[in-house]
Amino acid sequence: MENNLIKKLVNEIKLFRKAPKEYIWVYTYPKDQKVEIGEYNPRVKKQGQDLIDEIKKKLPELKIHFLGSVALEIPGQKDIDIFIECLPKNFHNVIPELNKIIGQPVKKRERFVEWVFEKNDIPVELFLIDPTWQKFLNKLSNFETLKKNRQAYTEFKIKNIGKSMREYERKKYEFFYTGLNFK
Repeated sequence: MENNLIKKLVNEIKLFRKAPKEYIWVYTYPKDQKVEIGEYNPRVKKQGQDLIDEIKKKLPELKIHFLGSVALEIPGQKDIDIFIECLPKNFHNVIPELNKIIGQPVKKRERFVEWVFEKNDIPVELFLIDPTWQKFLNKLSNFETLKKNRQAYTEFKIKNIGKSMREYERKKYEFFYTGLNFK
């Protein structure tokens, strides 16, 4: 029993050291709300691609990334995750054009602007983001890691259906940072 406790504590410390912000952030998730993982739905991916195409018509010079489980075509929370590269000095030119398409942002920071909305009843999280920001570069690198490990990630998701949001997110970070060696 004592060995299990020590092993668990060592794992917690390792996870905290690898991803301190994520580790702490986990505790903001509700422990009484269950995670909902649904089958991959091509309709959701089409909605995401349609949104990207609509943005590209107005802002063809910008590089757009479709990330997340929908982009990977695996089970997930059926939401759309889009990242648009833009240097912060150009945010003021791009934000008004995006506002015409998707409404007002919910968050503006030095290196990113975030929109959270629904498109045809599908949750969307869209970021206008500094392409030189290491956090963003890590996200792209980590997405490539997930592409190479789709089956393992799918199995992880299925195995954790029904867990609390907090436990699911904690296990997800553990999977990412210790199992897949995310940056």
